[in-house]
Amino acid sequence: MTRKLMIYCPEIYLESFVLLTIVDESYYIRAFTGSKKGMKWKADVVTISQFLRRFPIVHQCDVSEERVSVENGAYWEDRTIELNQKNSIGS
Repeated sequence: MTRKLMIYCPEIYLESFVLLTIVDESYYIRAFTGSKKGMKWKADVVTISQFLRRFPIVHQCDVSEERVSVENGAYWEDRTIELNQKNSIGS
């Protein structure tokens, strides 16, 4: 099962929310705004359990029900901007 969360974790990316995609114990982080826009990366931990223990998430929004492909950058950029504004993150 795939879960998608929009998270704000300053230790990962101070400028913006990012999309955290979780499949079993694997995960990917994607940025849709700011200086890391277009980047897809993993932190230096192997599993999602390790990630969640190491990096405190300040804000999160479950977007699993939003049936939009992660490849639809325009949609996720708009969603990111909306969450950044709502939570006063970034400029």
